[in-house]
Amino acid sequence: MISFVGFCKLLLLLAIITTDFVSAKNDPNCGIKGPKPIPDLLSTLNNFRIIGGEDALPGEFPWLCSLRIHNEHFCGGSIINSQFIVTAGHCIEFKAEQIEAVCGTNTLSPSSTEVRAKVVKIFLHPHFDLPQNDIALLKLDHAFNLSLPRLGSVCLPEPNQPLSLLEHKNSIAAGWGKTDTEDEPNKLQKVALKIWKQDDCVKVWKKSEFNTSITKSHICMGKNKKGNCYGDSGSCSVHFNTTTKRWTDIGVTSFGSFNCHGPEPSVDTRVSTFVNWIWDTVAANTEQF
Repeated sequence: MISFVGFCKLLLLLAIITTDFVSAKNDPNCGIKGPKPIPDLLSTLNNFRIIGGEDALPGEFPWLCSLRIHNEHFCGGSIINSQFIVTAGHCIEFKAEQIEAVCGTNTLSPSSTEVRAKVVKIFLHPHFDLPQNDIALLKLDHAFNLSLPRLGSVCLPEPNQPLSLLEHKNSIAAGWGKTDTEDEPNKLQKVALKIWKQDDCVKVWKKSEFNTSITKSHICMGKNKKGNCYGDSGSCSVHFNTTTKRWTDIGVTSFGSFNCHGPEPSVDTRVSTFVNWIWDTVAANTEQF
């Protein structure tokens, strides 16, 4: 039988563990910076191009980073706190020390506002098997100063947020992926996308030539020559939470139709499915710089 002193020590240990766990959560200022909220987003952005988007404004997506090898862009990623970036699992084809995150800029060419950090550790979801569980975390070699004008974090949603709350609503995707006119645009592109009803997305992708299974870990958006394309992988799709008045990362760009113009919607990794894994991983691997 455990002694009273031993019981008190156990309670203290549990308190420490609990404190460490809850310390990993959304940054207090996450999602405040970002695009100007527009009530009817689709009606005002319906001429955009990523495929179908247009140039983003400077500092409009302060959480978005270009992931690079030898300064060559290969994927996007999003800042969730000063030390961690979330991206797609299928982007992780390199060793951590080869990857550099370039943030705080809208251009792939050198910018006076850009900040850079090396990746020191990769956390690939333990059950990653494309197209399932397509998510990863990157730990940086130093903490970003998120108070810089063009740098900031994006909020993460509540765990397992019901998808019905988002269906038929609007999101904005941004990235440096292929457009109608350029294989790799220098300027960050943005596009407004309607979020699909999950059952409809399941049916469309099941009938596609890929016969792809869409699960609860996916969220679908876009169509009609609007959506993500090659090079956008790992970037995020955000939704403006009208209750908190903040931008929330609802999806990590995962895959789409083969030529980016097919009838199938773009498919993102649904972030709310993985929020507990994300914050558990962050809490267990956060250091004070």
